[in-house]
Amino acid sequence: MHYYIVTGASSGLGKETARLLLRPEHHVVSISRREPIGLMAQANQTGGRFTWLEQDLSNIGELPGCVDRLMQLVAASGTPALSMHLIHNAAAAAPFKALDHHSPEEISASLNVNVHAPVLLSSLWIQRIRSLHIPKQLIVITSASADYPMAGMSLYCSAKAGLNMMVRCLQLEQRGLPYGVHIAAVDPGMMDTPMQAAAREAHELSFPATAFFRQSRESGQLRTPESVAQRLIEWMSDLAVKPEADSGTVHRL
Repeated sequence: MHYYIVTGASSGLGKETARLLLRPEHHVVSISRREPIGLMAQANQTGGRFTWLEQDLSNIGELPGCVDRLMQLVAASGTPALSMHLIHNAAAAAPFKALDHHSPEEISASLNVNVHAPVLLSSLWIQRIRSLHIPKQLIVITSASADYPMAGMSLYCSAKAGLNMMVRCLQLEQRGLPYGVHIAAVDPGMMDTPMQAAAREAHELSFPATAFFRQSRESGQLRTPESVAQRLIEWMSDLAVKPEADSGTVHRL
C-alpha cells in the first residue's frame, strides 16, 4: 500500500490532490480540522482507501498524538507500506491586515498552522519512518509570497519563507542517507481557491492588494485546483524516479 498523507484536504488544492490520488493500492490520509466531503465516496468508487484524521493544526501540543494515530493506522492496515508521502498543504492567509493589528491569539494561530505545524509534523514523521526501507517523499506547498512581501500578509509571507528554508536544510540532512526522505518545495501558482476568494473580499484599507487579486480572477489568470493537483501528482511521480530533482530550489508547477 502506498500512503499519501495530505494536510488541509478539506478544500482547494489539498482536496483535489487527495481526490486524484484515490486509486487502487493508494491509502490517502487527510489531516484536517474539517471532514473532506465526498472523498470517502470517491474512494469507494475508485478502489482506493481514505481515512480522515480530525486535527486542528493550530493546536501544536496535539500533533505528537496525531502522528501516533497515523502510524497506528499504518500498522493496523495489515498490508506493508510500499512508499510514504507527506504533503504539507494546509495554510491560512487570513486575516489580511497589518502586523500591529493582529491580536496575540491571531499571531499564534497563524504561525502554528503555517509554519510550526509543518515543521513539527515533518520532524515527528521522519523520526517514525526512519527505519523503513521504502521510498519516502515530503512535499511542502509553498508560495511566491515567500519571496514577495505584501502589506497585510506579513505572517503568511514570513511563514512561507521559513518553510522554504526548512526544505533546503532538510534536503542537506537527508541527502546521502540510505532510504532518506526526498524533499521538495512546490509553488503551485495562483489558483481559484477559498483562500483567493478571501483575499478578493478583504477590505482595501487593511489589505491594499485586494484589487490585484480581483483583477487576477477577472483576467483569467487563476488555474483550477484540479488542473494543478494533476500536475503536482505527475511531478511527484517524476521526483520519485529522479530524486536528483531535490535541488534545493522551489519548483513551480
